[in-house]
Order: sequence, then structure tokens, then C-alpha cells
Amino acid sequence: MTSSKGFTLIELLVVIGVIGVLAAGLVVIINPAGQLGRARDAERKSDLAQIQKALEVYYDDYSKYPDALTDLVSASAKYMEEVPQDPSEKTDYVYFVETNKQLYRLYTHLESSKDLQLCNPDDETENCYNAPQDVCGDGESACNYGVSSPNTSP
Repeated sequence: MTSSKGFTLIELLVVIGVIGVLAAGLVVIINPAGQLGRARDAERKSDLAQIQKALEVYYDDYSKYPDALTDLVSASAKYMEEVPQDPSEKTDYVYFVETNKQLYRLYTHLESSKDLQLCNPDDETENCYNAPQDVCGDGESACNYGVSSPNTSP
């Protein structure tokens, strides 16, 4: 009687198949695309908060908000080194200032539809009912997240 040491081809294929199924299941659970989207959303929120702070300091100095976000960089006292841009599209955030320059609104498009701070621009009962359509992010998405001057709502 001879005894052979090692694995048969069938045993190896079964083990490789089980490892493949486990790896595929792990990828589905981790959802790397969703994780990256949420990371970009966190960066967008952080950018808007940073811009909002610079706008408030600008307002304290001039008693009005700037006409454009680039004024935060080009003002005599630099309020920002550079104005942040959307992390995936490298486009500017949407900024509106009222004609009297006492109110502003700043918008972006978040990728995650499950974010608790999303607003629906179509629903006038939401907190950013006046968010612009088809101008955020890729230029085709509706703005669904916004910040504004303290004396108004987005």
C-alpha cells in the first residue's frame, strides 16, 4: 500500500472556491465605493464649515459678506489660503449672497443618500427648500446639503 501526501485537485478547488465566496462577501459587506463616497461627503461638510468660518470673520471686518468666495483669498487680510473645491469633481461650491450682502447660502451635493443632514430641494418644507437644481457637484445633480449665514436657514 502506498500512501500519498498532499491534496487532491478537487480539495484544492473546493478550498479556493470557499475563499473566493468569503472574499466576495467581505467586499459586499465593506462596500468600498460607499465608504469612499462617505469620506468625500465628510470632506465636503468640513470644507463648507471652513468656508463658513472664513465668511463670518470677513463679515465681522466688513459688515457684509463677499460677492464671491474668491474674495476670501484676494482680500487685503487673507481669510483663506485657497477656497476649497469639491473633492471628486474639483469644482467650486455653489455660493449665493443676497443683494444687500447680509445673507449668504453655500451648497454642495452629497453622494450618500442615507446622510441624515440631507435636504430635499423639491420639498418646500425642508430646511433648504431654495437649494438650486442641477448645478452642484457634476453639474447635473441637485444641491442637497447647505449652510448659511447665522441669521437665515439654508
